[in-house]
Amino acid sequence: MKKQFLAVLLISLSTFGFAQKDKQFRPPPQPVAAKGCEYARDIIRCTSDKIYKAAFQNLSSENIQEIINAAEKDTLKVSTKLRFTSKRNLYLHRTSIRFYEGFLRLDARINSNVPRLPFTVGHYAWLHEGNKYASSFNFRLLVDREQKTLLPLYDFDSEKRTKKKKVPNQFMQHPKCSAFSEYESLNKCFHEEVKKLIVSNFNSQAAKKAGVPEIVEVFIYIGYNEKGKRGGIDISHKHPFVVREIERILELLPNVKPATLHGTPRSWYGFYEIKFKI
Repeated sequence: MKKQFLAVLLISLSTFGFAQKDKQFRPPPQPVAAKGCEYARDIIRCTSDKIYKAAFQNLSSENIQEIINAAEKDTLKVSTKLRFTSKRNLYLHRTSIRFYEGFLRLDARINSNVPRLPFTVGHYAWLHEGNKYASSFNFRLLVDREQKTLLPLYDFDSEKRTKKKKVPNQFMQHPKCSAFSEYESLNKCFHEEVKKLIVSNFNSQAAKKAGVPEIVEVFIYIGYNEKGKRGGIDISHKHPFVVREIERILELLPNVKPATLHGTPRSWYGFYEIKFKI
């Protein structure tokens, strides 16, 4: 039971930013997301909520009390790593999960011999030394001794993170997405329009001659500035033809209505997986 609880206390560090239109830049890896959180304004908060609910379905009162007894302070930090398979099932890294009070590590230490998590990853993470790993991360818990429970602190963390990174309230609006107004729906619509553009303009005949596999799965970062003009792009695929071809196609992207934070236009971006058959 204890291992099941700890296995689902997972969330990756989020990184936000905007890269200029420069072939030299490499955008930061996007946060690992639970399925269904890919288009959320705060992917970490959305995933944290799913993790918290999943965790406490398997946590007994005895488990909670055991953790509380080991803690002297009112807040705990759980630190770990995770990896995912080609099918995107999430697993803990073989290094142990570690509990901290401030900078001091608690004696409680659980090895990561656990089954896969109850949901798959929504976005990819960068390859690290040939393996697919998500970043190390911290998950914070509030120790409620009176109620004998552990509460997530992602409400506070979410507010702090979105303010620090100036996450827009409104996602950028593609000209064909004017029917939508919510952040998630605009993000999803933008993704769909990018996929349509790529699929309808991809030179399949030339791709086959170049030896591109029949199923193309590519990961794309697209940035826009505060004027709604396309800035930095990054395309992740092992075949150079695919990278060059999609770079060509993305030049066809239109200007958009920029993302806004409290009504003020700002630079923003999207991370998308595009999968299609040639």
